[in-house]
Amino acid sequence: MNDINNESQKENAVGPLIGSIIIITVISLGGLYFWANLLNKKTQKQNNIENTTPADDLKSIEEDLKMEI
Repeated sequence: MNDINNESQKENAVGPLIGSIIIITVISLGGLYFWANLLNKKTQKQNNIENTTPADDLKSIEEDLKMEI
């Protein structure tokens, strides 16, 4: 009788462990996705700033504003 209880306890311990590993993996991948997305947005903003022109005329300012949107 003890052998049956020991085997079922070992089998029951594997399920929650695998579930925990899957949950931790999904959360980690989600965090990496959002972090990469944030870095990508910062890079795009920096590229837009670098592409603006130093001209003061109205047409150039309007074009710079359209690029940022």
